[in-house]
Amino acid sequence: MVGNTQKPVAQQGRTPNRARPNPQNVPAEQIAKARRRWTIAIIVSAVILVALVIGLVAMWVMGSGSQGARSACAKASQDLTKQYTSLQQVVSDAESTLAAVDSSQVKDPAMLDDIQAKVQQASKEVKPLECTGKDVAKKTSTMMAQAETLKKQQTELEAALRAIQEAENLNSLTVAKKALEEKIAQAEKLAQSAADIEANTEPRASLAAQIEDAKRLLNQVNSLSTVPDDKVDGLNESMRASVDRLDEDITAVTKAIDDKRLEQARKESEEQLLRQQQQMEQERRAQQGSATCEVGQMMVDANGNKFYCRTVLDPATGTGQTTWVGEPAEQSQPGN
Repeated sequence: MVGNTQKPVAQQGRTPNRARPNPQNVPAEQIAKARRRWTIAIIVSAVILVALVIGLVAMWVMGSGSQGARSACAKASQDLTKQYTSLQQVVSDAESTLAAVDSSQVKDPAMLDDIQAKVQQASKEVKPLECTGKDVAKKTSTMMAQAETLKKQQTELEAALRAIQEAENLNSLTVAKKALEEKIAQAEKLAQSAADIEANTEPRASLAAQIEDAKRLLNQVNSLSTVPDDKVDGLNESMRASVDRLDEDITAVTKAIDDKRLEQARKESEEQLLRQQQQMEQERRAQQGSATCEVGQMMVDANGNKFYCRTVLDPATGTGQTTWVGEPAEQSQPGN
């Protein structure tokens, strides 16, 4: 048939075949775009996660930091109160010392003026700050600095109090020091007396050594401006012991002086007796030439001495001749 105009009828239930895309045929540009989209999505997610973590951490830090600041402030307040209370106790001790001590009891009166100034400075009232508001950290620093200042004031005031006490200790050495000074003066005077009469050298040498030791100790005490508590008893005891040793040597030298004087007195007595005998002999001979001597005759001179006329054998000639023989008056013996 010519001119067949029938249209082909599509078969029911069948879909025309379409060409499936082949991955190998996908353009490279499309693949690159897809990768960029995934990369961007991953980056955005990571940023969001990091921001979330940072926010949480910041919230935790801010919350805990605020609590820590208040705790630090509270501790600073307690420390300041404690330090102020401690300082005021020292101030009270210093005021008691100032009331009990005057300038005559210390070597340098300026020490009292110094401690008075420190007491006035330390007596100023200091109150802790409230740990509230936004400036808690600043308040903490302020109170910590105040506590350090009060601690320094307490240290200086305690040092000044120790100096006053040590100065009082020095004054407590006065009695023993005066006794030692007087004993040294006594010993030196005695030593000079012993030297003048040339007494036994052994006790004199011992006394001289003790005098030098005592002077060294006295110079040591005089050089002190203050005396610690633990040195007071020792120094007093040393000075008392030095006085005792000087006393022992003074006793020995005094005996040596007495012995020397007794020896000198005995010697002088013997010399005086010899002189008297010589004088009597001279008078006897003088009277022999002026008075007739008859055996048995007696005469008395102006000093009360008795002379008897007796026959005396002359050793040179072997013959006897009359002469006056004296009988001296009794002499008092030394020590009677």
